[in-house]
Amino acid sequence: IEGGPGFTAYLYSYSSAGLKVHALVAKPVEASPLRGYPVLIANHGHHPEPPKYGISSDGTDRRPGDYYRRIPELFAAKGFMVIMPDFRGHSDSEGTEFTEGMLESSYYTEDVLNLLAGLNSLEGHDPENIFMWGHSMGGEVTLRSLLATDRVKGASMWSSVGGDIWDQCYYYSRYEDPMAFDSSETSKSAIERLQGRIAAFGAAFDYEGSEPLLH
Repeated sequence: IEGGPGFTAYLYSYSSAGLKVHALVAKPVEASPLRGYPVLIANHGHHPEPPKYGISSDGTDRRPGDYYRRIPELFAAKGFMVIMPDFRGHSDSEGTEFTEGMLESSYYTEDVLNLLAGLNSLEGHDPENIFMWGHSMGGEVTLRSLLATDRVKGASMWSSVGGDIWDQCYYYSRYEDPMAFDSSETSKSAIERLQGRIAAFGAAFDYEGSEPLLH
């Protein structure tokens, strides 16, 4: 696919929870170090219309789209192989049913961990020098990934989402209804939707016990 200043680009496909997920790979045109290029996995923020992720203002598919285009440009210029996963349900990656609700960042973290697990199939990278970047929701995905693996040497999170999933529910409930914090009579819609999604997992699923960001 179309690259940019100082890098070539292609799409890498991999399996995550039985779904076919794509990632942009931006590879510097300069010769790689002896051990291969250091890797930066870049996690984008929430997209209001996931199937349109990567679509530029002129309507063409130019992953990662206009908003994040400078990320592969800047880091590839510094010698990094930049990998930006779509996340499931974004662009033409499978799994649109996972793109709504408070659990989306958990699903996308699974996509990143599966990407990490398959990195050995990519030629020219240095498996000992893997870094991560994330913005907004992608910052939360980055943090969750760091809690689950020790393969990432360093990370940078910009304007990251923070707090455990229940705190976020309270916040978004208040965003939808300013009275949601002030009265037990007010329906806390985001929390109720999350409870419904968790209930769908079955009684054996303990989300509180599995929530890595719960303080």
